[in-house]
Amino acid sequence: MICVLISCKPRTVENNGGLIIDLVINDKTVSEKDIATTINILRNRIDYFCYYNPRITLESDKKTIQIKLPLAKDSTLYKEYILAKGKLNILETYENKDIYKCLMSINEKLFRNHNFNFKIPINSLNRIENLPLFRILRPSISWDGNIINGPVIGYSKDTALVNSILKFKEFHEFLPLDSEFKWSKIDNSSFFSLIAIKKPINYKTITSDMVIKSRATKSGSNKYETYFILKPEYCQLWADLTRNNIGKALAITIDNYVFSYPTVTSEIKSGRTTLSSNMTIQQAKALSTTLQYGEIPIEFEIKRIKEIYVP
Repeated sequence: MICVLISCKPRTVENNGGLIIDLVINDKTVSEKDIATTINILRNRIDYFCYYNPRITLESDKKTIQIKLPLAKDSTLYKEYILAKGKLNILETYENKDIYKCLMSINEKLFRNHNFNFKIPINSLNRIENLPLFRILRPSISWDGNIINGPVIGYSKDTALVNSILKFKEFHEFLPLDSEFKWSKIDNSSFFSLIAIKKPINYKTITSDMVIKSRATKSGSNKYETYFILKPEYCQLWADLTRNNIGKALAITIDNYVFSYPTVTSEIKSGRTTLSSNMTIQQAKALSTTLQYGEIPIEFEIKRIKEIYVP
């Protein structure tokens, strides 16, 4: 038998192309321990996506973390998933049918008060329509006017204007006291989905600190899901939360966005859970790493993303 050993040089951004990302630490009082924890979390996240000798270093100024990703091309993937702070919560939701009547009341009050000076588009005759909110927030109803089940209450491109209206003090009387609204990531039609969340006043949320282990798995053709195991001391909390929401959606939020909102099909007593909602492989991996490694403890911003091309 002849055994041939071939030595291959490690892939590098300089020789093979890829991405160089510089992160600037904003917190002036951050500890060395928190920086080390951040680098470790980033390394674990990146190892899930980049297989070609990624490098993460703290620069000599102690304020910049540089990431080198050989052969990486999709900078959006890293900005949206890998470099997110990663504050995760699993929250209860309101049903669309419970919020729709609230939106109709807001529409009526907007119309009677000339839109309260909100810059809502008017119709071609320069008149304020009697459903002004729905000019910028497309309600979640079917083509024949039926309210669609689930926690999505509408779709919009102008998220800032919708947020301003829903937070306006004149409309507080119409909305449940424990309600708040968060947007999902943008979908293929360039709209954001608005999800009705219940503020965790009377219950405790599930966070990544409660997770022992998580992984992304394939569930079918181009469909992926995330599996996680809770620490034993939090299994009862999860059992209560799932039992109280059978047939309803729980919103998985990461930072200020709703990442997914799967429907609960049964009480989960074991703490072993599969989250399935037609995720892409990137989404499943991102959720898995956030569950597994938790939130980045420091504040930072992306200073530069440089794409290196090697012919």
